[in-house]
Amino acid sequence: MYKTIIPFLVLPLYAAVNIFYYFGLSSFVLGLSNQKSYNLKAFKFSVLLFIVNFFVLLSFNMLGFRLMKNWIIYFLLIMLECISFFKIKTSEAIFVSIQASLCTIIPSLFFRSLISIFMNIPLNGLGSDDSHYKYLLFYPVCFSYVFAGIIFIVFFYNKNLEALKHLISAWQKMKFLIVTNIILLIYILVQASYYDTIGNSMPEKLWSLFTCLFIFFGYIFSLKYAIKTSYLYHIDEQINELSLLLKKHKKEKKDLEKLMYLDELTGVLNRKAGQDKLQDLIDKKMSFTLCIVDLDGLKYVNDNLGHQSGDVYINSVVDVLKNNYRAENDVLFRYGGDEFIIAFVSTSFNIEERMKKIANEVKQKSQELSIPMQISYGYEYTDGFADFINVFKIADQNMYKMKQEHRKQNPNLVRK
Repeated sequence: MYKTIIPFLVLPLYAAVNIFYYFGLSSFVLGLSNQKSYNLKAFKFSVLLFIVNFFVLLSFNMLGFRLMKNWIIYFLLIMLECISFFKIKTSEAIFVSIQASLCTIIPSLFFRSLISIFMNIPLNGLGSDDSHYKYLLFYPVCFSYVFAGIIFIVFFYNKNLEALKHLISAWQKMKFLIVTNIILLIYILVQASYYDTIGNSMPEKLWSLFTCLFIFFGYIFSLKYAIKTSYLYHIDEQINELSLLLKKHKKEKKDLEKLMYLDELTGVLNRKAGQDKLQDLIDKKMSFTLCIVDLDGLKYVNDNLGHQSGDVYINSVVDVLKNNYRAENDVLFRYGGDEFIIAFVSTSFNIEERMKKIANEVKQKSQELSIPMQISYGYEYTDGFADFINVFKIADQNMYKMKQEHRKQNPNLVRK
């Protein structure tokens, strides 16, 4: 009765544990590749994988392949199926097939060793033609698939899926895990090659049992270490991203400050920022010479040579002004369309000589660019205690006196 029932139970039970295993594997791969891993979709893949793998492995088993060859074929089969069925990258497929192989080979060989020890039968006798042992190989195989299915559903898919996604995103992150797992896989495959030669020797059985345990704990250690490392890599990436965002924010802030405080055309301070700087000098009771510079004939240049030439005129004068003031101490800003103000804080030079030098340099620029360029200027000194409005008024009046003189010399260029 026992011998009659077992063959009928073997295939349904084998199919059930395989589908459970492939369901866990499919759920993991679907989640790993960011596909929508609905249970129905994973179940369909599990049935498909079972059917394909069952007939492929059955064919090779009928050819009499030994244990090691069967597992190598299984490894390659899972890798190709991950690429073709799940459409994942080759590196990801290798990662998955290594995990699938280790999670099935280790428990299979471990349980096989336990059966041989407790039933006092040789390891190479499991699954032999002897009717007493014929179906014993079925138990470790089923156990390995159940174990691997639980690992994929509980450990891989639910608990550490996000960490594993980070892990496989770059070779640098999973290099340690891949290398150690390949070593463990080669080790367990080499051991599998000896299973067909190991007889009923207890030391050899114990050796195979503890080897499986050693490889299993080595595998768990490497996996947990890799997952922790991937978290550290992920945190490091987030820190780098935050650092880049901070740099971008600082740059945007600096650009915004330029828009707020600098004149767009010339790059010097705008009227609001310049007045604030002057107010700061006044509040500190600092002495300085206020100089108002006006560009003669800017409207003439714009009307007759074009606004582009007018912009060249403005920037050329600004370049001259920049070369004749100290940015760390003095204040230069654009007061209006054709007016600039300089506050010379230093009094160690003759202001009239400095302004004449500026005017001469502007004339040289005019000759170089063939653009009629000339400045009118006026200035007044304040000791920090004088009425600034009066100081400004005197400087402005002095500037207009010079402009009137220039108008007499060239009335077409310098208009009222």
